[in-house]
Parts: sequence; structure tokens; C-alpha cells
Amino acid sequence: MGQDYDKDLYIVLTGTGTTTIKNFVDNVEDYIFGDRDEREASILMPYTKNLSNSLSRVLNEWAIGDGDEPNYPLHAYVEPDAGHKSVAKAVTSSMAEERGVTMSSGALETAMSDLVERQKAGNEVVVVVVYNEDEDVKLVGELKNYQSIPVLNLDGMIDSFPGFKTTDEILKEEREREEFETKEAIRIAAEKEQEKLAKAAAAPAKKAAAPRKRAAAKAPAEKPLTDKPAAKKAAAPRKATAPKPVVEEPKEEKEYKVGDVVEVGGSPFVKHSELPEGLEPVRPQPKPTVEEYKALVASGALVPEDLPSPEEVPDLWKDVSRAQAAVSVPDGKLVVSKESMAQLGEGIKEMSQAYAKTIDALTDMLREGK
Repeated sequence: MGQDYDKDLYIVLTGTGTTTIKNFVDNVEDYIFGDRDEREASILMPYTKNLSNSLSRVLNEWAIGDGDEPNYPLHAYVEPDAGHKSVAKAVTSSMAEERGVTMSSGALETAMSDLVERQKAGNEVVVVVVYNEDEDVKLVGELKNYQSIPVLNLDGMIDSFPGFKTTDEILKEEREREEFETKEAIRIAAEKEQEKLAKAAAAPAKKAAAPRKRAAAKAPAEKPLTDKPAAKKAAAPRKATAPKPVVEEPKEEKEYKVGDVVEVGGSPFVKHSELPEGLEPVRPQPKPTVEEYKALVASGALVPEDLPSPEEVPDLWKDVSRAQAAVSVPDGKLVVSKESMAQLGEGIKEMSQAYAKTIDALTDMLREGK
């Protein structure tokens, strides 16, 4: 919608940004006059406690000027504890609450209410903001709630405020963000599914299990159709096998001389003497003949009923000769059996143990006497 230069113009100045007088004049006066030399324009000025230095200079040097009459008619809306020397030359002035009902500033809210009334009366209206992106984003949002009134940035006199977003723009961005997040979630899910399928295709195929087959049934063995079961044949009893007798080979007895050391049961012994003189080993006696046997019976020395015949009498002399291995004196030397030596060793061992017990008892007695 274009401007109508035939109408009077009412301007509200606000913002905390910085500007020069030249920049302000170049932009605002071009907007006011266009291609004309004259036009009626008035300023609706909200005086707040945070009035910027740039707007203070604009009021003093451009709106009021050095003359007795201000360059542009000024209508002042003053908050408590706020003021400016230009208020003294205002056409009208009114006190406003510090805070408004729908806006942060009560003075600005009152000025905007009057601007709406001027618009309804058929005049042209505009809000010029000396914009500070860090401080005035909320301010622009409050101004744009007056939808019928144009709100322009001083730099370029256009409706462009970096960092500010209208409600429609915010809703549009939220819609676009939700659509993007939904598409991104679908894309990620599709990529994961594709990777899963690729891994499954690359994995070696499992060998199919062979189908199970029914086991072939065994034909039952044919049995005779008899009333009684066949008697089992009794197993022959096992005969106990008699163990074979162990025949020990006779060990050759070692012959010891006087002075030799004999080890019995782990204890050493020394052979000291030979057999006594006149002692001879047992020699086998001749078996009596049948004639000698009969002569003994005839003389009454033997009773036939009590003694066996010579054929039945055992050869005792052979048994005696076998037993002589226990103690024998071949060639006048004493031969002692291992069994006798073992018994001797056991006796000496018992004597040693008794002696050790005696020493222990004596030691205990000495300890007790301390």
C-alpha cells in the first residue's frame, strides 16, 4: 500500500539504537515529503526513563530546532521520573503510567493508542524505530501487535528487523522444523534397515536342515506258537582254577668269615668266632636194612605193631640234613641264617629303644628338679 502525501502524517519515534542526525534526516524526511516540498507532519513522542542519546539529539536538533516555534508539532507522553527539555515546547503533554497494560512502557502504549485514533480519523500514520538488534526485538513484537499501523526500521524505512520474527514466521519455522525432523527420522530408519539387509545378504547362508525321516520298523522275530516258553539251558558251573604254587628258588647263603661285617635289619654286626672245637655238623645216618629190622624185632627191642616196616619208615636223616642250613659249620666256619640275624637285630633295636626311654625319663626328672 503506497503513501498518500495529501494526508497529514503522524509519527511515533522509539528504539534504543544509535544514528546520526544526517542519517535520520535523509531517511525520515524522504519518507515524509517524497517528491513534494511541503507537508504537515507531527511527532507523537513517548518520553521514557531509558530515552537514548540518539533520540535526544533528534528531538533537540531536528524536531524542536533553534527557533521559537518547533520544526514539527510535538505531542509529549511522559512517564514518571522521565523528562526532556523538548517537553517544554510540546503542543500537548500528558503523564503516563510507568508500565502499560499490553506494552512494557506506559508512555509508548498511550502514544500508540492516540496514533490509532489519528489513523481512524483518516490521517497517515507510521512508527519509526531506531533499531538495536540486541535490545529492541521485544519492542518490535509489541508494536506489531497493532496490525493496521506500519512499523519501519529507520535504516531504509522498511519493515525489516534483523533477529526479529513475527508470530507467523515463528509458526512457519516450527512447522518446517517438525517436517525436517520427521523426514530425517524416516531417512535414518531407512538407512539402518538398508544396512541390516546388506549385512544379512553378506552373511554366509545357513545350510538347510535335512528333513527328518521315519525310522524303519524292525520286523518282530518269529516265535513258536507254544503254550509254554522254551526252557533256558542251564549254564555249566564254572570251575575254580587252583592258583599255581609259587616255587621260590633257594637263595645261596653267603659265607662269612671272622671279622666280616654283617648288616641285619639295617644294623651292622661283626662275626667274632667259629664253632667250638669238637662240634661237628649233623651227618646223615644209614637207613636200617630189613635184616637189621627183623633182628631188632626178634630181640624184643621193637614191637612190629607199633612201628612201621623199613619200607614205610621215612628217611629222617635227609630231613635233618636239610635243616642243617639253619646252623652249619662247613670247613670250621659259622654260617648264620638271615632269620636268626633278623631276630638279633630286632632285639638290639628294642634294647636301643629302652635305653632311649630311660634317657628321656632321666631328662624329665632333671627338668622337674629345677
